[in-house]
Amino acid sequence: MSDNTLLTAAARAFAVVCYSDGRLAPAEQQRFAAHLRSDPAFRSLDDGAIETAWTEAFRTVSETGSYDSLLPAIAAAGAADREAVMRAAQAALVADETIAPQEEGALAAIAKALGLDPSAY
Repeated sequence: MSDNTLLTAAARAFAVVCYSDGRLAPAEQQRFAAHLRSDPAFRSLDDGAIETAWTEAFRTVSETGSYDSLLPAIAAAGAADREAVMRAAQAALVADETIAPQEEGALAAIAKALGLDPSAY
């Protein structure tokens, strides 16, 4: 999978979880960039690519209003990259230091779309 496809999948997964409660906390955007910089799967990406991916993902998620239609794009992550996408989604779950039931539901839906066991996350 290309870095761009992986980055897009991770950014959308992160945005879906963050926005599933209907709001975006200021800390969530900062945590996205921090997570990617610390994750070995994304370390080769520059800050500009990360910022662009986040902006596009958040715009797409907020305009769509429902994350179900975004799951196929997230599921485009290849088998080798699914765990990296799930790490991003999990980081989003705690990015604003609160866990809403909608966020847990979004995380489970992402795991399912990736062909992973939601109960493992």
